[in-house]
Amino acid sequence: MTGKGDKQRPTDKNKYDTNYDKIFGAKVNKDTQQLSIDTLMDAISIIEDVDISSENKTTGNTFK
Repeated sequence: MTGKGDKQRPTDKNKYDTNYDKIFGAKVNKDTQQLSIDTLMDAISIIEDVDISSENKTTGNTFK
């Protein structure tokens, strides 16, 4: 005798896959992912090079 819940409910695989990608994000190509990481690291290095300790000319406040 089979128990309750042994049989899988009917599902629309395409709809399931689409919604799964919306929730958790689509699979990313590793080459594309590495390119995104490299671009982010470049942006961080540019931000680190900016001198933010200079005086703000409009308000006279100093950033630290």
